Amino acid sequence: MTAKKSKDQPREGIRFSDIPRENSPGEEEEEEVVRAKESISYSQLLPLPGDAPAVEETPPEAKPPPEVADAPETPPGGIRLTELWEEAEWEKPYEPTPPGPVEVVAEEPPLLTEEEPRVLYDKIYDGTSTIYRAAAEGDRLVIAPAQPLAELLADSITRPEEEIAEEATPRPSFFRDVMVAPSPSLDWVAHAIKVAALASKLGVGLGCSKDELINLTLAGLLHDVGMMTVDPSILDNPGRLSSGQRSAVQKHPERGAELLAEAGAEFEWLRIVALQEHERFRGQGYPNQVSGKDIDEYAQVIGLIDTYVAMTQPRPWRPPITPHEAAKEIVYIRKDEFDSRFIKLFLQKVTIFPLNSLVKLNNQTIGRVLAINEELPLRPIIEILSTPHEGLLTESKALDLRNHPLLYIIAPGTDKELRQTP
Repeated sequence: MTAKKSKDQPREGIRFSDIPRENSPGEEEEEEVVRAKESISYSQLLPLPGDAPAVEETPPEAKPPPEVADAPETPPGGIRLTELWEEAEWEKPYEPTPPGPVEVVAEEPPLLTEEEPRVLYDKIYDGTSTIYRAAAEGDRLVIAPAQPLAELLADSITRPEEEIAEEATPRPSFFRDVMVAPSPSLDWVAHAIKVAALASKLGVGLGCSKDELINLTLAGLLHDVGMMTVDPSILDNPGRLSSGQRSAVQKHPERGAELLAEAGAEFEWLRIVALQEHERFRGQGYPNQVSGKDIDEYAQVIGLIDTYVAMTQPRPWRPPITPHEAAKEIVYIRKDEFDSRFIKLFLQKVTIFPLNSLVKLNNQTIGRVLAINEELPLRPIIEILSTPHEGLLTESKALDLRNHPLLYIIAPGTDKELRQTP
Protein backbone atom coordinates (compact mmCIF):
# COMPACT_ATOMS: atom_id res chain seq x y z
CA MET A 1 0.00 0.00 0.00
CA THR A 2 1.42 3.35 -1.03
CA ALA A 3 1.72 5.94 1.74
CA LYS A 4 -0.88 8.68 1.27
CA LYS A 5 0.12 12.26 0.64
CA SER A 6 -0.68 14.63 3.48
CA LYS A 7 -3.17 17.36 2.60
CA ASP A 8 -1.39 19.69 4.99
CA GLN A 9 1.95 19.63 3.22
CA PRO A 10 2.91 21.14 -0.15
CA ARG A 11 3.79 18.76 -2.93
CA GLU A 12 6.39 21.01 -4.53
CA GLY A 13 9.24 23.14 -3.34
CA ILE A 14 10.31 20.76 -0.59
CA ARG A 15 13.54 21.98 0.96
CA PHE A 16 15.50 19.40 2.86
CA SER A 17 17.02 22.24 4.86
CA ASP A 18 13.52 22.87 6.27
CA ILE A 19 13.30 19.48 7.94
CA PRO A 20 15.62 18.46 10.80
CA ARG A 21 16.45 14.87 11.61
CA GLU A 22 17.05 13.97 15.18
CA ASN A 23 15.37 12.60 18.25
CA SER A 24 12.43 14.69 19.44
CA PRO A 25 13.25 18.13 20.86
CA GLY A 26 11.67 17.15 24.15
CA GLU A 27 14.18 14.34 24.52
CA GLU A 28 17.07 16.63 23.59
CA GLU A 29 16.08 19.11 26.31
CA GLU A 30 16.08 16.31 28.86
CA GLU A 31 19.52 15.22 27.65
CA GLU A 32 20.83 18.77 28.09
CA VAL A 33 19.65 18.68 31.72
CA VAL A 34 21.51 15.41 32.21
CA ARG A 35 24.66 16.92 30.72
CA ALA A 36 24.35 19.93 32.99
CA LYS A 37 23.94 17.76 36.10
CA GLU A 38 26.70 15.35 35.16
CA SER A 39 29.35 17.75 33.88
CA ILE A 40 32.53 15.82 33.21
CA SER A 41 35.94 17.42 33.26
CA TYR A 42 38.53 16.52 30.67
CA SER A 43 40.65 14.79 33.33
CA GLN A 44 37.81 12.32 33.90
CA LEU A 45 37.71 11.18 30.30
CA LEU A 46 40.01 8.22 30.89
CA PRO A 47 39.87 5.66 32.35
CA LEU A 48 36.27 4.63 31.87
CA PRO A 49 34.34 3.33 34.89
CA GLY A 50 34.75 -0.43 35.20
CA ASP A 51 37.43 -0.75 32.56
CA ALA A 52 40.69 -2.62 32.89
CA PRO A 53 43.72 -0.92 34.50
CA ALA A 54 45.66 1.49 32.35
CA VAL A 55 48.15 -0.09 30.01
CA GLU A 56 51.09 1.40 28.20
CA GLU A 57 50.23 2.99 24.87
CA THR A 58 53.26 1.58 23.05
CA PRO A 59 52.17 -0.30 19.89
CA PRO A 60 53.40 -3.88 19.36
CA GLU A 61 57.17 -4.12 18.75
CA ALA A 62 57.54 -0.34 18.96
CA LYS A 63 60.31 1.16 21.11
CA PRO A 64 60.89 4.78 22.06
CA PRO A 65 63.70 6.50 20.18
CA PRO A 66 67.01 6.49 22.11
CA GLU A 67 67.09 10.27 22.51
CA VAL A 68 63.81 10.27 24.47
CA ALA A 69 64.11 6.90 26.17
CA ASP A 70 64.45 8.58 29.57
CA ALA A 71 61.40 10.81 29.08
CA PRO A 72 58.64 10.29 31.67
CA GLU A 73 56.09 7.67 30.68
CA THR A 74 53.31 10.20 31.07
CA PRO A 75 54.39 13.86 30.78
CA PRO A 76 52.98 16.20 33.44
CA GLY A 77 49.38 16.98 32.57
CA GLY A 78 49.34 14.26 29.92
CA ILE A 79 46.66 11.61 29.50
CA ARG A 80 47.24 7.89 29.16
CA LEU A 81 44.86 5.81 27.13
CA THR A 82 43.16 3.15 29.21
CA GLU A 83 42.42 -0.01 27.31
CA LEU A 84 38.76 0.53 26.44
CA TRP A 85 38.06 -2.79 24.82
CA GLU A 86 38.90 -6.39 25.57
CA GLU A 87 39.89 -8.71 22.77
CA ALA A 88 37.22 -8.02 20.17
CA GLU A 89 34.63 -10.76 19.81
CA TRP A 90 34.46 -10.22 16.07
CA GLU A 91 38.17 -10.79 15.41
CA LYS A 92 38.88 -14.10 13.67
CA PRO A 93 42.02 -16.14 14.38
CA TYR A 94 44.66 -16.04 11.72
CA GLU A 95 44.32 -18.85 9.22
CA PRO A 96 47.23 -19.42 6.83
CA THR A 97 46.36 -19.50 3.16
CA PRO A 98 46.27 -23.11 1.92
CA PRO A 99 48.71 -23.99 -0.85
CA GLY A 100 47.35 -23.45 -4.30
CA PRO A 101 47.80 -21.56 -7.54
CA VAL A 102 49.18 -18.06 -7.31
CA GLU A 103 46.38 -15.50 -7.44
CA VAL A 104 46.63 -12.38 -9.53
CA VAL A 105 46.10 -9.41 -7.23
CA ALA A 106 44.19 -6.53 -8.78
CA GLU A 107 45.78 -3.11 -8.58
CA GLU A 108 44.36 -0.74 -6.00
CA PRO A 109 42.12 2.02 -7.37
CA PRO A 110 43.90 5.33 -7.90
CA LEU A 111 43.86 7.88 -5.11
CA LEU A 112 41.20 10.55 -5.21
CA THR A 113 42.09 13.68 -7.12
CA GLU A 114 41.20 17.13 -5.83
CA GLU A 115 37.97 17.14 -7.81
CA GLU A 116 36.78 13.61 -7.13
CA PRO A 117 35.61 13.92 -3.49
CA ARG A 118 33.18 16.72 -4.30
CA VAL A 119 32.00 15.11 -7.55
CA LEU A 120 31.39 11.83 -5.73
CA TYR A 121 29.63 13.56 -2.83
CA ASP A 122 27.32 15.46 -5.18
CA LYS A 123 26.46 12.25 -7.04
CA ILE A 124 25.55 10.46 -3.81
CA TYR A 125 23.67 13.49 -2.52
CA ASP A 126 21.57 13.88 -5.67
CA GLY A 127 20.66 10.18 -5.84
CA THR A 128 19.72 10.01 -2.16
CA SER A 129 17.68 13.23 -2.46
CA THR A 130 15.45 11.55 -5.04
CA ILE A 131 14.43 8.88 -2.54
CA TYR A 132 13.90 11.33 0.31
CA ARG A 133 11.72 13.51 -1.92
CA ALA A 134 9.65 10.47 -2.87
CA ALA A 135 9.16 9.71 0.83
CA ALA A 136 8.02 13.29 1.47
CA GLU A 137 5.55 13.07 -1.43
CA GLY A 138 4.19 9.70 -0.28
CA ASP A 139 5.32 8.01 -3.49
CA ARG A 140 6.56 4.44 -3.78
CA LEU A 141 10.27 4.23 -2.97
CA VAL A 142 12.60 2.78 -5.59
CA ILE A 143 15.63 1.55 -3.66
CA ALA A 144 17.66 -0.32 -6.29
CA PRO A 145 19.30 2.82 -7.79
CA ALA A 146 20.67 3.69 -4.34
CA GLN A 147 22.70 0.47 -4.09
CA PRO A 148 25.42 1.64 -6.53
CA LEU A 149 25.63 4.89 -4.55
CA ALA A 150 26.16 2.94 -1.33
CA GLU A 151 28.85 0.89 -3.05
CA LEU A 152 30.63 4.04 -4.25
CA LEU A 153 30.55 5.47 -0.74
CA ALA A 154 31.74 2.26 0.91
CA ASP A 155 34.58 1.91 -1.61
CA SER A 156 35.71 5.50 -1.05
CA ILE A 157 35.78 4.99 2.71
CA THR A 158 37.72 1.71 2.63
CA ARG A 159 40.24 2.38 -0.15
CA PRO A 160 43.83 2.77 1.07
CA GLU A 161 45.10 6.31 1.30
CA GLU A 162 48.55 7.70 0.80
CA GLU A 163 50.58 8.09 4.00
CA ILE A 164 50.31 11.63 5.30
CA ALA A 165 53.85 12.98 5.38
CA GLU A 166 54.91 15.63 7.86
CA GLU A 167 55.35 19.12 6.46
CA ALA A 168 53.30 18.12 3.39
CA THR A 169 49.85 19.18 2.26
CA PRO A 170 47.43 16.24 2.73
CA ARG A 171 45.88 14.78 -0.41
CA PRO A 172 42.10 14.98 -0.78
CA SER A 173 40.18 12.30 1.11
CA PHE A 174 36.46 11.68 0.68
CA PHE A 175 36.04 10.49 4.26
CA ARG A 176 37.97 13.38 5.76
CA ASP A 177 36.46 15.97 3.42
CA VAL A 178 32.89 14.77 4.02
CA MET A 179 33.37 14.97 7.76
CA VAL A 180 34.74 18.52 7.62
CA ALA A 181 32.31 19.88 5.05
CA PRO A 182 29.71 22.06 6.83
CA SER A 183 26.10 21.11 6.23
CA PRO A 184 22.91 23.09 6.86
CA SER A 185 21.43 22.35 10.27
CA LEU A 186 18.29 20.76 8.88
CA ASP A 187 19.64 19.02 5.78
CA TRP A 188 18.40 15.44 5.86
CA VAL A 189 20.54 14.11 3.05
CA ALA A 190 23.82 15.63 4.26
CA HIS A 191 23.16 14.08 7.66
CA ALA A 192 22.42 10.70 6.08
CA ILE A 193 25.67 10.70 4.10
CA LYS A 194 27.70 11.42 7.23
CA VAL A 195 25.93 8.62 9.10
CA ALA A 196 26.53 6.23 6.21
CA ALA A 197 30.22 7.17 5.97
CA LEU A 198 30.90 6.59 9.67
CA ALA A 199 28.80 3.42 9.73
CA SER A 200 30.91 2.12 6.86
CA LYS A 201 34.01 2.83 8.91
CA LEU A 202 32.63 0.76 11.79
CA GLY A 203 31.61 -1.96 9.37
CA VAL A 204 35.26 -2.39 8.39
CA GLY A 205 36.10 -2.90 12.07
CA LEU A 206 33.32 -5.46 12.38
CA GLY A 207 34.88 -7.48 9.57
CA CYS A 208 31.92 -7.07 7.22
CA SER A 209 32.15 -8.64 3.80
CA LYS A 210 31.88 -6.34 0.79
CA ASP A 211 28.15 -7.05 0.38
CA GLU A 212 27.51 -6.55 4.10
CA LEU A 213 29.41 -3.27 4.02
CA ILE A 214 27.34 -2.02 1.08
CA ASN A 215 24.13 -2.98 2.91
CA LEU A 216 25.24 -1.21 6.09
CA THR A 217 26.12 1.91 4.07
CA LEU A 218 22.76 1.79 2.28
CA ALA A 219 21.03 1.55 5.66
CA GLY A 220 22.91 4.67 6.75
CA LEU A 221 21.68 6.55 3.69
CA LEU A 222 18.01 5.58 4.12
CA HIS A 223 17.49 4.89 7.83
CA ASP A 224 15.44 8.02 8.54
CA VAL A 225 13.20 8.38 5.48
CA GLY A 226 10.22 8.18 7.82
CA MET A 227 11.04 11.61 9.23
CA MET A 228 10.06 13.06 5.87
CA THR A 229 6.44 12.23 6.72
CA VAL A 230 6.43 14.29 9.95
CA ASP A 231 4.83 17.73 9.85
CA PRO A 232 7.73 20.21 9.36
CA SER A 233 6.10 22.70 11.73
CA ILE A 234 6.59 20.17 14.55
CA LEU A 235 10.24 19.56 13.70
CA ASP A 236 10.93 23.30 13.34
CA ASN A 237 9.48 24.05 16.77
CA PRO A 238 12.22 25.57 18.95
CA GLY A 239 10.27 24.98 22.16
CA ARG A 240 9.04 22.01 24.15
CA LEU A 241 6.75 19.67 22.25
CA SER A 242 3.33 18.65 23.49
CA SER A 243 2.73 14.97 24.18
CA GLY A 244 0.83 14.72 20.89
CA GLN A 245 3.64 16.31 18.92
CA ARG A 246 6.22 14.06 20.57
CA SER A 247 4.11 11.04 19.72
CA ALA A 248 3.97 12.14 16.09
CA VAL A 249 7.76 12.40 15.94
CA GLN A 250 8.25 9.01 17.55
CA LYS A 251 6.11 7.36 14.90
CA HIS A 252 8.62 8.12 12.16
CA PRO A 253 10.41 4.72 12.44
CA GLU A 254 7.11 2.97 11.74
CA ARG A 255 6.31 5.32 8.86
CA GLY A 256 9.75 4.71 7.38
CA ALA A 257 9.31 0.96 7.75
CA GLU A 258 5.98 1.16 5.93
CA LEU A 259 7.54 3.08 3.04
CA LEU A 260 10.46 0.66 2.77
CA ALA A 261 8.15 -2.37 2.96
CA GLU A 262 6.61 -1.24 -0.32
CA ALA A 263 10.02 -1.64 -1.97
CA GLY A 264 9.53 -5.40 -1.80
CA ALA A 265 10.76 -8.45 0.13
CA GLU A 266 14.29 -7.91 -1.20
CA PHE A 267 14.66 -4.98 1.20
CA GLU A 268 12.98 -6.48 4.26
CA TRP A 269 16.26 -6.12 6.19
CA LEU A 270 16.28 -2.41 5.40
CA ARG A 271 12.73 -2.07 6.73
CA ILE A 272 13.87 -3.62 10.03
CA VAL A 273 16.79 -1.19 10.34
CA ALA A 274 14.50 1.80 9.84
CA LEU A 275 12.04 0.41 12.39
CA GLN A 276 14.65 -0.35 15.07
CA GLU A 277 17.39 2.28 14.79
CA HIS A 278 15.83 4.31 17.62
CA GLU A 279 15.54 1.27 19.89
CA ARG A 280 18.09 1.18 22.70
CA PHE A 281 20.01 -1.65 24.30
CA ARG A 282 18.14 -1.65 27.62
CA GLY A 283 14.72 -1.01 26.17
CA GLN A 284 14.81 2.80 26.53
CA GLY A 285 14.08 3.47 22.86
CA TYR A 286 11.02 3.55 20.62
CA PRO A 287 8.67 2.59 19.03
CA ASN A 288 8.51 -0.93 20.54
CA GLN A 289 11.04 -0.85 23.42
CA VAL A 290 12.99 -3.75 21.92
CA SER A 291 16.18 -4.50 23.87
CA GLY A 292 19.51 -6.33 23.74
CA LYS A 293 20.27 -8.70 20.92
CA ASP A 294 16.67 -8.53 19.71
CA ILE A 295 17.72 -5.26 18.05
CA ASP A 296 19.14 -5.84 14.57
CA GLU A 297 22.93 -5.30 14.54
CA TYR A 298 22.78 -2.92 11.58
CA ALA A 299 20.15 -0.92 13.49
CA GLN A 300 22.41 -0.80 16.56
CA VAL A 301 25.36 0.52 14.55
CA ILE A 302 23.22 3.07 12.68
CA GLY A 303 21.54 4.16 15.93
CA LEU A 304 24.90 4.83 17.60
CA ILE A 305 26.33 6.78 14.67
CA ASP A 306 23.08 8.69 14.08
CA THR A 307 23.14 9.81 17.73
CA TYR A 308 26.76 10.97 17.47
CA VAL A 309 26.32 12.87 14.20
CA ALA A 310 23.06 14.48 15.33
CA MET A 311 24.64 15.88 18.51
CA THR A 312 27.29 17.67 16.44
CA GLN A 313 24.69 19.41 14.25
CA PRO A 314 22.63 22.49 15.31
CA ARG A 315 18.91 22.10 15.84
CA PRO A 316 16.17 24.75 16.32
CA TRP A 317 15.97 23.84 20.01
CA ARG A 318 19.70 23.60 20.86
CA PRO A 319 23.19 24.44 19.56
CA PRO A 320 25.62 21.74 18.41
CA ILE A 321 28.33 20.30 20.62
CA THR A 322 31.87 19.47 19.54
CA PRO A 323 32.71 15.99 18.22
CA HIS A 324 34.88 15.47 21.30
CA GLU A 325 32.01 16.31 23.65
CA ALA A 326 29.62 14.11 21.65
CA ALA A 327 32.00 11.14 21.91
CA LYS A 328 32.43 11.78 25.63
CA GLU A 329 28.66 11.93 26.19
CA ILE A 330 28.13 8.61 24.42
CA VAL A 331 30.86 6.96 26.49
CA TYR A 332 29.76 8.29 29.88
CA ILE A 333 26.16 9.46 29.87
CA ARG A 334 24.54 7.31 27.18
CA LYS A 335 26.63 4.15 27.47
CA ASP A 336 23.63 2.07 28.61
CA GLU A 337 21.82 2.82 25.36
CA PHE A 338 24.25 0.86 23.18
CA ASP A 339 26.05 -2.47 23.15
CA SER A 340 29.48 -1.94 24.78
CA ARG A 341 31.30 -3.69 21.95
CA PHE A 342 29.95 -1.15 19.47
CA ILE A 343 30.99 1.71 21.74
CA LYS A 344 34.50 0.24 21.96
CA LEU A 345 34.64 -0.09 18.19
CA PHE A 346 33.34 3.46 17.87
CA LEU A 347 36.24 4.69 20.02
CA GLN A 348 38.69 2.67 17.98
CA LYS A 349 37.49 3.89 14.60
CA VAL A 350 36.20 7.37 15.41
CA THR A 351 38.23 7.88 18.62
CA ILE A 352 38.11 10.43 21.44
CA PHE A 353 39.39 13.10 19.03
CA PRO A 354 37.43 12.51 15.79
CA LEU A 355 38.61 13.47 12.33
CA ASN A 356 38.60 17.23 11.77
CA SER A 357 38.13 18.04 15.46
CA LEU A 358 40.35 20.79 16.88
CA VAL A 359 42.95 19.90 19.51
CA LYS A 360 45.39 21.88 21.66
CA LEU A 361 48.89 20.59 22.39
CA ASN A 362 50.97 21.12 25.54
CA ASN A 363 53.01 23.79 23.71
CA GLN A 364 49.75 25.69 22.94
CA THR A 365 49.78 24.72 19.26
CA ILE A 366 46.27 24.27 17.84
CA GLY A 367 45.66 21.73 15.11
CA ARG A 368 42.98 19.74 13.33
CA VAL A 369 42.92 15.93 13.32
CA LEU A 370 43.78 14.56 9.88
CA ALA A 371 44.15 10.84 10.58
CA ILE A 372 43.64 8.47 13.50
CA ASN A 373 46.32 6.14 14.80
CA GLU A 374 44.19 3.23 15.94
CA GLU A 375 46.99 1.77 18.09
CA LEU A 376 47.50 5.15 19.80
CA PRO A 377 44.19 7.06 19.61
CA LEU A 378 45.53 9.97 21.65
CA ARG A 379 48.39 10.47 19.18
CA PRO A 380 46.71 11.27 15.86
CA ILE A 381 48.20 13.00 12.84
CA ILE A 382 47.19 16.64 12.97
CA GLU A 383 47.27 19.63 10.66
CA ILE A 384 48.95 22.51 12.47
CA LEU A 385 46.75 25.61 12.22
CA SER A 386 48.46 27.99 14.64
CA THR A 387 51.45 28.20 16.98
CA PRO A 388 52.08 30.63 19.85
CA HIS A 389 55.13 32.08 18.02
CA GLU A 390 53.93 32.18 14.39
CA GLY A 391 50.21 32.72 14.90
CA LEU A 392 47.87 31.45 12.19
CA LEU A 393 49.82 29.56 9.54
CA THR A 394 49.34 30.36 5.88
CA GLU A 395 50.68 26.98 4.69
CA SER A 396 49.39 23.60 5.83
CA LYS A 397 51.73 21.42 7.90
CA ALA A 398 51.13 17.89 9.14
CA LEU A 399 52.45 16.58 12.44
CA ASP A 400 52.40 12.90 13.45
CA LEU A 401 52.32 12.83 17.25
CA ARG A 402 53.74 9.30 17.23
CA ASN A 403 57.05 10.81 16.14
CA HIS A 404 57.04 13.55 18.78
CA PRO A 405 56.71 11.89 22.20
CA LEU A 406 57.27 15.16 24.09
CA LEU A 407 54.20 16.71 22.46
CA TYR A 408 50.74 15.60 23.49
CA ILE A 409 47.11 16.72 23.45
CA ILE A 410 45.99 18.52 26.60
CA ALA A 411 42.45 19.47 25.56
CA PRO A 412 40.07 19.87 22.63
CA GLY A 413 40.65 23.09 20.71
CA THR A 414 37.93 25.62 19.98
CA ASP A 415 37.14 27.96 17.10
CA LYS A 416 37.23 30.84 19.56
CA GLU A 417 40.82 30.03 20.56
CA LEU A 418 41.78 29.75 16.92
CA ARG A 419 40.24 33.14 16.08
CA GLN A 420 42.05 34.75 19.01
CA THR A 421 45.43 33.49 17.83
CA PRO A 422 47.69 36.54 17.26
